[in-house]
Amino acid sequence: MRGTGCFAHECPGEGSLTDRLEAFDYLANGLTQWMYAENVAWGMGNRGTPRSIVDAWMNSSGHRANILNRGFRDAGVGVVPGTPSSKNASGAIYTIDFGLAVG
Repeated sequence: MRGTGCFAHECPGEGSLTDRLEAFDYLANGLTQWMYAENVAWGMGNRGTPRSIVDAWMNSSGHRANILNRGFRDAGVGVVPGTPSSKNASGAIYTIDFGLAVG
């Protein structure tokens, strides 16, 4: 998302979250149970700190539900400096993917 002007779970030319999880064999054949979710956020200055991003997620019912869902066993976090509009802006983009994959 950094510098592309796109801030979404799926940007143009990019696979879906399902495609990305399958590409890394997280969602492999033979699963008997699976689920996943994703939270994304970005901010500049004080609004781009990890504390600020988590606070924002916890104040959003859907994002909070993902974080507190006891059914998820796995989580992956990504952080990159910049913003959707600039690679050089003083900010950060955050993604956290939650998952459960049982074979």
